[in-house]
Amino acid sequence: MIEQHHPDPQRGPAGDSFSADAAQSRSSESAAEIQALTRLNDASSRLWHVSSLEDGLQAILSSAIALLGGDKGNVQLLGDDGLLRIVAHDSFDQDFLDFFREVTPDDPASCGRALQSGERVIVEDIEGDERFESLREIVAKAGFRAVTSTPIINRDGRRLGIISTHFHSPHRPSDHSLHLLDLYVRQAADFIDRYRADEQLRESEQQLKSLSDIAPGIILWALAPDGACSFVTHGWSEYTDKPAERALGDGWLESVHSDDRERVQRAFADANGRRETFSLDHRMRRGDGEFRWVLAAGRPRRDERGKYLGLVGSVIDVHERKLAENALRESEAILAGQNEAFQAAMDGGPLAACLNALVRTAVGHYADARAAFYMVGDDRGLHHVTGMSDEYARQVDGFKIGPESLACGLTMHTAQPVITPDVEEEPRWERWRWMAREHGYRGCWSFPVQTSGGPILGTLALYFQEPRTPTRNDLAIAATLAHAAAIVISKYDEAKDRARAEQALKETNRRKDEFLAVLGHELRNPLAPLSTAAELLKQAEKKPELLETVRPMMRRQIDHLVRLVDDLLDASRISRGYAELQQAPFDLRRALESAVEQSKPLIAARRHRLRVELGDVPLRTHGDFQRLTQVFVNLLANAAKYSDPDTEITVRAALEGDQAFVHVTDRGFGIPPERLIEIFEMFSQVPEHRSLVGGGGLGIGLALCRQLVQLHGGSITAKSDGLGHGSEFTLRLPLVAAERGAADACAEKPAATAPRRRVLVVDDNADAASTLRMALELQGHDARAVFGGVEALEAMAHRDAEIVLLDLGMPQMDGFEVARRIRQLPGGRDVLLVALTGWGQDQDRARTADAGFDEHLTKPVNTAQLSMLLALEGGGASRPKHAAPVHSA
Repeated sequence: MIEQHHPDPQRGPAGDSFSADAAQSRSSESAAEIQALTRLNDASSRLWHVSSLEDGLQAILSSAIALLGGDKGNVQLLGDDGLLRIVAHDSFDQDFLDFFREVTPDDPASCGRALQSGERVIVEDIEGDERFESLREIVAKAGFRAVTSTPIINRDGRRLGIISTHFHSPHRPSDHSLHLLDLYVRQAADFIDRYRADEQLRESEQQLKSLSDIAPGIILWALAPDGACSFVTHGWSEYTDKPAERALGDGWLESVHSDDRERVQRAFADANGRRETFSLDHRMRRGDGEFRWVLAAGRPRRDERGKYLGLVGSVIDVHERKLAENALRESEAILAGQNEAFQAAMDGGPLAACLNALVRTAVGHYADARAAFYMVGDDRGLHHVTGMSDEYARQVDGFKIGPESLACGLTMHTAQPVITPDVEEEPRWERWRWMAREHGYRGCWSFPVQTSGGPILGTLALYFQEPRTPTRNDLAIAATLAHAAAIVISKYDEAKDRARAEQALKETNRRKDEFLAVLGHELRNPLAPLSTAAELLKQAEKKPELLETVRPMMRRQIDHLVRLVDDLLDASRISRGYAELQQAPFDLRRALESAVEQSKPLIAARRHRLRVELGDVPLRTHGDFQRLTQVFVNLLANAAKYSDPDTEITVRAALEGDQAFVHVTDRGFGIPPERLIEIFEMFSQVPEHRSLVGGGGLGIGLALCRQLVQLHGGSITAKSDGLGHGSEFTLRLPLVAAERGAADACAEKPAATAPRRRVLVVDDNADAASTLRMALELQGHDARAVFGGVEALEAMAHRDAEIVLLDLGMPQMDGFEVARRIRQLPGGRDVLLVALTGWGQDQDRARTADAGFDEHLTKPVNTAQLSMLLALEGGGASRPKHAAPVHSA
């Protein structure tokens, strides 16, 4: 059992305790708050039309149960005898109502405890609450396990009753829900006071009918036809502590509040002139000096012949009722302002426009006040959002947060309201009084803008022309507006984040669509000449010279296709974290030399002049030689491709501290400044380049470069003065100390002379199997091709093959099953099994290794790589022997 007492609900949000653990996501919190506030606003409107106290409290109870997600509940009012009695309930049977017909402050139930303490009582599980021991039977019969009881306390601090919400199962409402419940309870208190005041008024009016000239508590008066007061009862003297003679003529106006006097005089004169009934509320000074609200009502008076004799009427004190009505209207105005602000935030309006709704609400409530919102910036300074003049905003912009700060800044530092009733008397304001005088305010109140358990987002400041000390109600209203502002700001930030995410998604989709279009274009480019070459080869017997032209062209186009696929696979592996680097120490200049050598054909074809400055100092790094060579080849290819012919390309390497800097500079097409950041994003391209070169690649080359460089602990940046001004790419890599006797990992090994091997090619694609067989025969190997798993097993049974190149994706019997059966054949464990597949990811290689394959080659097979594999000394005999049969994957 957990019992928790909460502060007086009339203290409002400034006294609430919010639990960060109970807070939901900001978006669901704001939606729930809007729904709860709307429900409260609707209930407030209905309270004006209910016919009984019970009906009104029943409406509030239903809203409270819905807010907390409860299952039942009741409202008890405190009688003059100090006992609680149920006046409204939901879902309780008669036995329960009879049992709790009267409850005393020392009752062990939660309502009795709440009445005694004057604070909210939460019982999360009645089964664990020892004080409910004597009530277990009636509670079990009523069917609830948890209860929340909140005192109903009016604005004067008087306890009016208890509102309780019950739950079928153990439950604890969130702090956020309890904060909203306090608004419901405040509404109930205002309604009870207003209803009782109305009830008193109705009783007074009934008594007035039987009163004579003198009626205690009521002032009766009469006006002559000329509008002068001709008669008042003794009640005038009792109320104002002035002799009745002072009221005659226009003397009664002296006791009317100066702000109401003109309105009241005009209403009396108009009713007298039109000779009709009237009533109005106004403030009148009581004998003790307090101004209280009274209801003045009158009607025409005539003699038996119908002659108009003037007005006759009464004045009745309705102060409590009027306060309750004002409080209700005040709550409705605040709720309306909150709803307007929330809706503006959800509609994506500017933050200043969203908060302006709350500024107008504050100004409307405090009448002579100005309100403003400030937000904290990255510089830990306050920045004006809305509410004050531009000049004032400029003067306070960047005001630092700290213990020596004024108002808003100190509020941010302490996370507490900072109230300055009069800046002229506050020593802390000495340096800033000139600003208060210049902008015409004396009082300054500042409140933190903070969501439940969240960070402080800014401040709400209220400025008053005259010195002013806040009442408890003033503090509650300001805290409510500040909390609403926090929700608005959070919702606005969420909307901005959502808009950025949507824009990023649109940009990603745009790049994806553009990439797919470019990919189709890039794939068709090599396929077109390959298709033409296939037709030309038909004429090779008649024109053998075609082979010398067609064969190199086909090799170039196939290499281009392989590079496209390799780039796509590399990008996919790296982006998903599957890339593996074969790292070793080497001189970075060797990778640059290798890249330059590989790029020379393209550079020569474009007639560029290449200047290479690698220096004399070794640039030893620890990395993957092939991958870094790939990066440099890509940068040189871009420089050559995106430059007009006959221009200069410079490659320069230098040592700076413990880093190597590589600069690749061209005098080509250049890059627009706005694209320098995004150029390293996947599928990003410069549209202007496509029109200049007839295609801009897939847009993954530079993204791949950045990913590879980052895997090596380095960075890469681009610089350009814009289109037509060339580009410079700068790559930074960390260096390592030289290792004595360590050989460069990039050192090339001499190619071994390949011995003649007995090879079986197995692939259901007959063209692929046959062409690979012919290539192997041209290399001097004894090769045979079959086109299915069954044929492969038959061939292995009648022919002793050392090496089997085995396609995995065959119908009827896939490569994994064929491998398993080959291993079961006599001598099958000594065969070198090589998987042929279009799948080349790391997990694909792991799968074939687990299945017992010795090697994994991706299609199309690189004949040079295959030659090196077949050249391994001993062929299959040098492979490790398998100790167990291979199982199908």
